[in-house]
Amino acid sequence: MENNLNNQPAEPMPNMQIPTDNMQASSKKGNSTMWIIVIILVVVVLVAGVYLYMRNQNSGVPTNTPVTTSSTSSLNNLSSELNSADASADNSDLNQLDQDLQTL
Repeated sequence: MENNLNNQPAEPMPNMQIPTDNMQASSKKGNSTMWIIVIILVVVVLVAGVYLYMRNQNSGVPTNTPVTTSSTSSLNNLSSELNSADASADNSDLNQLDQDLQTL
């Protein structure tokens, strides 16, 4: 303290250096790391977008396929069987059920 009062210069502190070059180097390193991360993220987003686009293209509405004649003939056979069935022919079971329900 007396040294400062006598206007004598203070002694520099040992091992006290200003690392200007190291700070610039670490700043550049941090900048390049950030840009690498940004580029990787952009590539990942683009790949995911292309994948989803291609997946949606494949799962679109299926194209109309023409009905084959075997399907048409099967439908005609089923239709004719339904039309030929006599629904009023055997009502005895239904009549019995109806009577049982009426008694409740």
